[in-house]
Amino acid sequence: MMSDRPINLLIIDPDSIYRTGLRVVLEQDPHIRVAAEAADSQAGLQNVSAIGIDVAIVELRLSDSSIMGWQLCQQIKTQYPNLPILILTCHPEPSQLAAARQAGVEGFCHKGITAEEIIHIIRELVAGRSYWESKIVGVGLSDVSGSQPTIQTNPPFQWFLIGTRDRLRQSGLQQINGNLAQVTARLQEPGLPTLDRAMLAGQRRELLAARWVVDRLLAVGNEEGQGRQGGQGRQGRQGGNSKPPVTHPTFDF
Repeated sequence: MMSDRPINLLIIDPDSIYRTGLRVVLEQDPHIRVAAEAADSQAGLQNVSAIGIDVAIVELRLSDSSIMGWQLCQQIKTQYPNLPILILTCHPEPSQLAAARQAGVEGFCHKGITAEEIIHIIRELVAGRSYWESKIVGVGLSDVSGSQPTIQTNPPFQWFLIGTRDRLRQSGLQQINGNLAQVTARLQEPGLPTLDRAMLAGQRRELLAARWVVDRLLAVGNEEGQGRQGGQGRQGRQGGNSKPPVTHPTFDF
């Protein structure tokens, strides 16, 4: 998209904390803007029609039971066939991915990838190309339009991403920490009304969780560099049993 206008995104995901973290890290790129967010299919469709969206990011596991994520993708493609869709989810069913891809969905990747990789994929979709994570190609999808290419990131670009990742991470954390400091300071004000205190406490919880999400999305991949030096890049880790340690957010009040 050769334009000074930013790429407008719509994030459809029932997890408000994940949406917040994803928005913070994606908007560190000045050419990307999260124009709207939605927790369910109805709000998602309304936002697509009301706002000029360039890419819709959809979680297959939606909170409303009336419609599934792949069905939402079908509806969006029926009404807006030229709108690129990126499925960003954790544990997709191959049959759902097959249905979404057959409906014309251009992209899929797991939530475990880095924010820079998501930005790279978004740009590919806007440019008219497609991205389907290589480890799911041919798994339950052999009967679905196998001609769409899968993007392979070359090693020099991956090293560039590793260098960029820390800068984005620090910038995102700085933004969240600034807001967190303001909320914490207000909570310490004497005579704060009970309702205001409850609302601020909720904001503080969300900011703490969003900080954890940003830290996870943009964690500096030392193990990536070590894996490549040992001939085991990202693809090698996906095929092996070793996994990076998983930490969980701590909320102190």
